[in-house]
Amino acid sequence: MDSNKSEQPAGSPRDDAPWSAPAPRWFWLVVGLCCLWNLLGAADYTLTNLRVAPYMAQMPPAMIRFIEQLPYWVVGAWALGVWGSVVGSLLMLMRVRHAAIAYALSFAGAVGALTWEYAHGAQQAGGGFAPMAALLLVAILFQLWFSRQMFWRGVLR
Repeated sequence: MDSNKSEQPAGSPRDDAPWSAPAPRWFWLVVGLCCLWNLLGAADYTLTNLRVAPYMAQMPPAMIRFIEQLPYWVVGAWALGVWGSVVGSLLMLMRVRHAAIAYALSFAGAVGALTWEYAHGAQQAGGGFAPMAALLLVAILFQLWFSRQMFWRGVLR
């Protein structure tokens, strides 16, 4: 090994990545869309858990009964899924490299909540559960992947 080169520690960006590189315009567009998507999830979570009548009136009665019977840990996993993505988006806006951690926690929470809901009949309580669950998980995975890519390119600090 060349004594002039030190080994790069695992988890550090490439040597040729310009640390604190300027963010390209498309970065802001993608992060803005992610923020909007995650804020929609936060609004759904908040309006559902506060049982806001006009919002709940749009749901089928079977879905309302299903939501009212969710165990507390499922609601907690749902919260982790939603708010983890919101925090991830905010960290991306601030160009903080730890956004990926927030997205990973969000994915874990979403998988926990959605798995329990699927196993306990959410698809019978309201139409479209499986496609929406798949879309949510794909969206979180995309954001996790994107945040890692931006870290390795030096856009996130």
